[in-house]
Amino acid sequence: RVSDVVVTLSRDFIEIVPGATYDCAMGYELYAPLAFGKDFRLQYDLGLSDLAMDLSGYGISTAVLTMSVTNSIPLNFSLSAKALDADGQPVEGLDIDVVGIIASGVHGKSVTSAVELHLKSTGESVNFSSLDLTLVATAPAENHLGTALNEQQGLDIKGISLRLRDGVTVDSNSLFGADPDQEKVND
Repeated sequence: RVSDVVVTLSRDFIEIVPGATYDCAMGYELYAPLAFGKDFRLQYDLGLSDLAMDLSGYGISTAVLTMSVTNSIPLNFSLSAKALDADGQPVEGLDIDVVGIIASGVHGKSVTSAVELHLKSTGESVNFSSLDLTLVATAPAENHLGTALNEQQGLDIKGISLRLRDGVTVDSNSLFGADPDQEKVND
């Protein structure tokens, strides 16, 4: 449905002579802002690649990835994540629970939310190459229906950090290059 159409025409008269050749040009511009409606859905897929998280040699089975997300879009976003191996295939035996939502921007102001990804291995360790994140916003609150998006609105993800909750188990012999099978000889 198109409404509020403005058409302007020249009021100049021209004389048309039969058999003559004329050039005719027409130009138009269409501005169609993206606005929120009741069936609105916005999805953004983001890959965090080259993480190469192989914590198998350290006895780690849980970790928490924390990020700070600044949102100037007047929509709340939910987040889901899946871990991928070096070949881009889903990692079996690694559960990811997302804690927190990305809160909406309010009246043209950005809002920053902390989001945590709780990684828990059902196998031996936390081991993955990259994360696929999916951010989804659906029908907005009634007070945002008909509100248009603009180019200054968006999401900004910063401060990504990894916290190890269970501590780390390290074989100090292998850490410092010592051979545990070699006998110590005193001179």
